[in-house]
Amino acid sequence: MKKLYQILQNSVLFISLLSIQSQWTYAANEIVCDKQIEFDFEKEIKKIGDVLSKVTLKNGFYQTGYNLKIDEDCSKRVKISELEKFYRATMAEGTMCLSKLSQYGKLGNENNACLLKLFEDKQNPPKILCGGWPFCKDIYAVGSFPGSSKRHPYLWLSPSTTQLMKTDPRELKATIFHEMLHNCGFTHSEGIEVTYTCEECCFNKSLSKDKLASACKICAGKYENEYDIEYQKDLINWSKDYPGWGKDMRQQVYMAATKSKSLESFNLLLDQVTQDASEREALTLIFKSPDENSKKKLALEFEEKFKNSIAINPKLSSLSKWNLNKSDAAANCGN
Repeated sequence: MKKLYQILQNSVLFISLLSIQSQWTYAANEIVCDKQIEFDFEKEIKKIGDVLSKVTLKNGFYQTGYNLKIDEDCSKRVKISELEKFYRATMAEGTMCLSKLSQYGKLGNENNACLLKLFEDKQNPPKILCGGWPFCKDIYAVGSFPGSSKRHPYLWLSPSTTQLMKTDPRELKATIFHEMLHNCGFTHSEGIEVTYTCEECCFNKSLSKDKLASACKICAGKYENEYDIEYQKDLINWSKDYPGWGKDMRQQVYMAATKSKSLESFNLLLDQVTQDASEREALTLIFKSPDENSKKKLALEFEEKFKNSIAINPKLSSLSKWNLNKSDAAANCGN
């Protein structure tokens, strides 16, 4: 009887474990957070400063109680108190999102720790800059990354952000959080695409379910590096509706494919660009070519042979140009 009882008990336990595993797998795939992991940004930064609302002007910067410095020029566009409040709300929402994602990957907690550490540096705290603007007009903000500038860490706001705060606050929040993650060392076209995917995962409420899942898995740190074929699939899936180089990320997959010499990765790109057998064969020959001179010759031949197709489908030209280590002109205005 005791043996029968143990068998029944073990069966119940096994069924329970299957149920738990099934629920976890569903949650991981759908990015559904049953367990709410709370991260209180304001509570954390209160440990750094005396009073959150304390703002004093010193040496051209308004200094907050939690060690954030705001350029005096910002006061020409918006009330410093409004900007500080908006920034703080953005960071609270973004860090809470990363905290929830930490159950699917290590980056959520790591990035929260990095962002807090920026405010702990009394000698070189994070700064919001407003004076001057040397970048493209359609960029809302620029963030620094380690080694990029003597003024690092900073968030540089364009003149258009004042209006954006009123007309599309979610877009501005997304941009600010994206740029703050650059301060933790993330760049574009190198390694995992963290900044764009975290921006989209945490602030874009209009994403479809499957694209949200792809963005959130990348932001959470589910993948070790850019050579993971599943990462590349998620990157393409999330970004395929974006026409520009900066957001569709096809070049990132191409660069990873080139470095790893992975034809499987390159085929992912071909599937997004063309199903024509002759075009695929010609592009694959360029990709597999052993030296730059051969690549250049084959790419020029491709441009001439398929010029009519390229006129209809410019992405074909992008694939051939990337073989020549070129990129779209839009890359010069990337953020």
